Amino acid sequence: MKKFLAAALSVAALSSAHAVVVDFDTLPGGGSIASGSIITNEYASVGVVFSMSDLGAPQTGPYAIQQFAGSSNPYGNALWNCNVGCGPRSDTITMTFSAPVSAVSWLVDSEGSMPITFNAYDSSNVLLESVSIMSDFPSYASASFSVGGIARIDAVNPTQGWGWAMDNLTFTTSAVPEPESYALALAGLMVVGALARRRQA
Repeated sequence: MKKFLAAALSVAALSSAHAVVVDFDTLPGGGSIASGSIITNEYASVGVVFSMSDLGAPQTGPYAIQQFAGSSNPYGNALWNCNVGCGPRSDTITMTFSAPVSAVSWLVDSEGSMPITFNAYDSSNVLLESVSIMSDFPSYASASFSVGGIARIDAVNPTQGWGWAMDNLTFTTSAVPEPESYALALAGLMVVGALARRRQA
């Protein structure tokens, strides 16, 4: 009986890892995202929201856009720091997670000869890791963080007025235990409680 209780509590207490891929083409509940759409809380249900700023001032955006069609962009929409035609451009895209995440990776189109810098912070705004990545125009390079516990990412362009894009943001978050897990734990506690009362009687 003790083994049953231990198993029940373990199932309820341990969160399961849940991998998320944000492709900026499809919504979490289904449906497609039109090119030129502003992306803010469209992915809140999977644990991330987006915002954009320029010189510290909030801006409209970022934008899910297919700037380049055909073989130069096989991914569909990407997340841009600028609107269709890539203007005007903001210097920072911020990704804020509802719970700390790990195994974060993404694709970057830096639009040429200067890198984009991605800064990962924990929930206390402590810088955990900084990654700078550059790709040829208009192609994508892979990037990732080696650390976990990431609560926020600031992606910063190399100079004022620089346009760039990212795609296929992937991260792992801790899922909330299923209700069935709690029911199993409660059943185990009830059985142990009944046995304890019987022994006392």
